[in-house]
Amino acid sequence: MPILRSSLGSPDHAIAHELSGMHETVFSSEILPSDLNSTDAVVKSGHRDSLYLSAAHIFQSVRNEKPHDKILVKYGTGPLPSLLDFKDEEFQRLSYELAFSALKYQDVLEYMLIDSGVYPLQSISDDLTSLVVVVLYDLQDRKFEARSVPEDEESIAEVQEVERYLCR
Repeated sequence: MPILRSSLGSPDHAIAHELSGMHETVFSSEILPSDLNSTDAVVKSGHRDSLYLSAAHIFQSVRNEKPHDKILVKYGTGPLPSLLDFKDEEFQRLSYELAFSALKYQDVLEYMLIDSGVYPLQSISDDLTSLVVVVLYDLQDRKFEARSVPEDEESIAEVQEVERYLCR
């Protein structure tokens, strides 16, 4: 990043001035607190089971492999339950968004699992660890509020099991 000189003098002041203006940067899908009325609230209700499974497949294929002496959480080598094809572009986008959000915070999520005593997973196989990380990311993103599941949704046993386990 080039050092900008401003009327403030030193490069450090210029950088501080530039950083102070960053709160005005708005990304296309980001809602800033200043954009909300006092009565508005951003409510996240979770996703369909199939989306969690799809995101877990993506996460499993791109997750950060660590050296053996630095592994905190074991990810299985077996396949996750069968993956349905992407239903549409929105489903695909949301799957990748969830997977890469979990990937961004993989280390933090792994520490959360360990520090909370959830890991090692007693009743859940290592093959489902990617699903656990993806669901944990979503749970913390919606502030551990219960997920509203549409009545017409076909539930997936593994997703339901992981969610119940994490909510306990």
